[in-house]
Amino acid sequence: MIVDGERVKLRPTEYRLLYHLVNNAGWALKTFWQTNPTLLSGMLAFALVRGILPAGLALFARGLVNSLVDLFGAGATDIGPVIPWLVMGFVLTLAEAVMPLAHKYSLSRLRDDINIRVTGDILDHAAKLDLAFFEDPDSQRVVERAQQNTAERFTSFIQD
Repeated sequence: MIVDGERVKLRPTEYRLLYHLVNNAGWALKTFWQTNPTLLSGMLAFALVRGILPAGLALFARGLVNSLVDLFGAGATDIGPVIPWLVMGFVLTLAEAVMPLAHKYSLSRLRDDINIRVTGDILDHAAKLDLAFFEDPDSQRVVERAQQNTAERFTSFIQD
């Protein structure tokens, strides 16, 4: 692995942690996709649009200034060439205002859907277990972890 231009040798435990991170991330994304692919795609699209918006606003500002300089430099009174830039600025500003709200709504919906899915999966798995499993002191840690809002940790993966 290369860090800051220098080759760094990872220890076996670090390789194992990296492997588990990639493996668990893939499993989490697959679960999100199976739960609600439309919302996940929407969230990815919102992130992409939010990343492109600053460049669009810079392009709008440049185009508006150039259009106004050309308009006033020629002594023209027709504002026709400026109108497309004003419309573009309005659309980009509207998109910049709506995107955080849409992202927040999508995240909330995805969180609810994944909560239902994970809770259902846990209950289905618990129904298949033998009653002796729940009485075993060694299994209590597993049961306690399952009771501590597992879905919230799951959604923090995609939120962060």
